[in-house]
Amino acid sequence: MPEYTSVNYARDLAQLLYTSHHKTIKEICLATDSTEAQIRDYIQKGNWEAHRRTLTATKQVQLEILYDILAEQTAKIKEHLAGKKKDDITSKDADLVLKYTTAIKNLEKDTSVRELIDAGKLFISWVIKKDHSLGQHINQHWDDFIHERLGQSAE
Repeated sequence: MPEYTSVNYARDLAQLLYTSHHKTIKEICLATDSTEAQIRDYIQKGNWEAHRRTLTATKQVQLEILYDILAEQTAKIKEHLAGKKKDDITSKDADLVLKYTTAIKNLEKDTSVRELIDAGKLFISWVIKKDHSLGQHINQHWDDFIHERLGQSAE
């Protein structure tokens, strides 16, 4: 198991803030008590920009697109029901609303394994600073949990 230090904790927190929460470098510096040069170095060496794009492209952007499509479809149906539009509403329109709603629900409840790993790393490094032995114990259970999640997502 790697040795966790305040530098590792700051780097892991910076990575989470940059990739998942889209914080600016200045905001990250304030939160982690790091310099801009350190954060830029972490971003470059850790390829955080690619990770950030992957997270954005996979979940957040997909949700935004699905919500936009769902809003348009719902507005079309409401206008039809209110008699403002004479377009024929078919079962296909209702089916699309149901499909988009289900897709949104699935995306919103599904926490990616990468997000779990990021949160776990931060938590475990915090626990290790408080109680090293307990942190090692939790780390073993966390590894088992992640392996189990990976097995479930492969099914």
